[in-house]
Amino acid sequence: MAIGETIATVLISGTVGSVLTRAIDWLRNRDKDDADVVERLSASAIKLVEAAQLNASQQIELARLEVHAARMEAAEARNEAAAARNEATQARREAMFAVATLRTRDLAILSPYATLESLREMVQQGPNGFGGASVHQT
Repeated sequence: MAIGETIATVLISGTVGSVLTRAIDWLRNRDKDDADVVERLSASAIKLVEAAQLNASQQIELARLEVHAARMEAAEARNEAAAARNEATQARREAMFAVATLRTRDLAILSPYATLESLREMVQQGPNGFGGASVHQT
């Protein structure tokens, strides 16, 4: 055998031996590498879960604040609605009273028994018999 063939054989066997050694080491350490990969993935997953929990906690707190604000606005709206109902009721009562007063005066004016003095007296009495404006001449 020639020196060139021997060198080639040595190089090839060394390379093959090195590759086989690395392959065997890889196969032996594969479980360890898999465990490292799983550990790294688990750590990443835990970080993601913690971030999601923190984000969820913040969203829950924000939702609580929004619910509280909505309740306050609803209470204010109920109070305003109650005040508006009271004002509307008062306005309706005053309008009904004004209509009743006008009807009474219309009937009194149209009565065949009406006199100028009785009409003046009716106007001076005011609503519900209370004294209205009175003019005294001397």
